[in-house]
Amino acid sequence: MNITDFKIRNFEKIGKSHSVSKKGMVATSHPIASNAGLSVLNDGGNAVDAALVMSIVLCMAEPHMTGIGGDCFALITKDGSTKNLRAINASGYAGKKYKSSKVLTDKGINEMASNMPHSVTIPGAVSGWESLHKSYGKKSWKEIFQIALSYIDEGVLVNERVSLDWIRNEKKLSEDPDTKSIFLKNDKSFNFKQLFKNERLIETLKLISEEGSRGFYNGFVAKDLCEKLNSLGGMQTLDDFSNYEAEWIEPIEYNYKGYKIHECPPNGQGIAVFLILSMLKKFDLNKTSKFEFYHLFCEVVKLSYSLRDNFLSDPKFYNSSYLNWFDEQLIEKCIKKIDLEKSRKFDKSDFPEHSDTVYLTARDEDGMTVSFINSLFDAFGSGITGSKSGVLLHCRGKSFNLKKGHPNELMGLKRP
Repeated sequence: MNITDFKIRNFEKIGKSHSVSKKGMVATSHPIASNAGLSVLNDGGNAVDAALVMSIVLCMAEPHMTGIGGDCFALITKDGSTKNLRAINASGYAGKKYKSSKVLTDKGINEMASNMPHSVTIPGAVSGWESLHKSYGKKSWKEIFQIALSYIDEGVLVNERVSLDWIRNEKKLSEDPDTKSIFLKNDKSFNFKQLFKNERLIETLKLISEEGSRGFYNGFVAKDLCEKLNSLGGMQTLDDFSNYEAEWIEPIEYNYKGYKIHECPPNGQGIAVFLILSMLKKFDLNKTSKFEFYHLFCEVVKLSYSLRDNFLSDPKFYNSSYLNWFDEQLIEKCIKKIDLEKSRKFDKSDFPEHSDTVYLTARDEDGMTVSFINSLFDAFGSGITGSKSGVLLHCRGKSFNLKKGHPNELMGLKRP
């Protein structure tokens, strides 16, 4: 699109003007991370360099949302063209010893919970970062960490939004002694404007800057996390950590009225967006009022999430093409369930609620663009922290199903 294609907005109405930049742009959920990313672009770094720096900074600035104890997914294009679009899946798998859901149900565990060690899959973020850097990074791995650490090594002031989430999770943070010692101050959450610093995590990040992903998956960090999880009844092993590698994958694409939307394929949840759009496509939205649109949208989302909850799984374990989800008969069957006059009951899903993920994006002057998610899955993840490494672990495995035969049933080396 040419700049001449943009129309000047009506300044008498509430709205936002277009932002423009010569060196590139970034977007994160925290100003410190965004500032760090911009500094990388202004210093000659590219979009991947900026994205990695911002991700590291967010480990300290928004510790309830993200960290190296979590997973990441990313879409990247080297020149801004979707022809060269690639995706990386750095979500972790369950430990090999989790043969099936029976391992847990035999112990009387019938539902996954965020604060149990079994919900911790092998964290994929660091491997994902390294894979991105090896393929596209411009600055050295060590320099990227040095830049990020310069923003966080003395701690980060807690902002208002982060403070609110901290307060809401005081109980969760008090359950694990190591988590409590780092994330609570005098048994209370960190408040607005207080300085938060995870010194053990800083040292771990410095180690990773020197040793790369080996410093996380093959050494004291993996040993620390394994010992902690095992002490709580977890079945993860050092081999589970050392054998983990992020995976380059082909993005999936959906055409919605001339617009091409790209997502990471399953086991990522992006396919739910395509389902929503495929159902909305069946309606003439230009003829709906705002009220009717929101009602229709909510009904479509319910149906799409229901399909996700019943069928989404790791494709390595469940042989079903995602294209089957867009079968015309299936879509029509879903559409017929929509009543434009009343809301359809939304049955409680087996898929757990979760709301804590950071999204960030960066684009540089050459057009390289990164769309990036780094997640702990729940607020403060599992609430389980490595005693020596200071790494707070995620709980993405909470989304596994413990029903025998379910497509998303817990199994060793399977990704939720």
